[in-house]
Order: sequence, then structure tokens, then C-alpha cells
Amino acid sequence: MKAFSPFSVLYLAGLRKIYEIRNTIYFNSTTLVKFVANPTAYAPQYGGYCAWAVSQVYTASIDPNAWYILENKLYLNYSKSVQQRCQQDISRNIQKADLHWPELLQN
Repeated sequence: MKAFSPFSVLYLAGLRKIYEIRNTIYFNSTTLVKFVANPTAYAPQYGGYCAWAVSQVYTASIDPNAWYILENKLYLNYSKSVQQRCQQDISRNIQKADLHWPELLQN
């Protein structure tokens, strides 16, 4: 596991308001210090929605066990099987999600 592996996804109302993200990751005591120092570095991409869904121009909830880190960014997925599908062409899917995310934010 990576040093900043999430143990679970929790709704933390205070952080949600500050960072305008749907989900925030809760960390163990070692990484909590790093999180407090720079919380935006740990914020999931696409507001905590499923990365694959965003690449397909919709939003979907996530499974807290279906996550991965790529280039120091946290991506969440609906399920492990969706995660595998997304990772088959990860560069293209992230590029598509990055393109669609601003549009989805407005809806």
C-alpha cells in the first residue's frame, strides 16, 4: 500500500464546505499530519465521484475500496471491476474525465 492509503471514505461536513468536495479521505495517524498540512493534496479527483463515470459524462458513487493513485492524484471508482475497466486506458480516460468534469459541475 502507498503511504497515504485511505482506510475509508467519510463525509466530513467541515472539510466538505472548505474544499467543496463530495468525499474526504480519512487517514491513519501517520498520514493525518500530512493531510492537515496540505489537505488539497489528498482530495480525490472529480469531487470524489467515480473517475470512470466522469470520463463517460455522468457521476456515480464510489466503493471506498476501489481507489488508486496516479501521478500523486487520488482517483475513486464505483467498484473494483469498473476500476479495472478504467485502468485499461487510464491516460485517455483521465483526459476525458478532465474534459467533462467542468461541464458536470454545472449540472
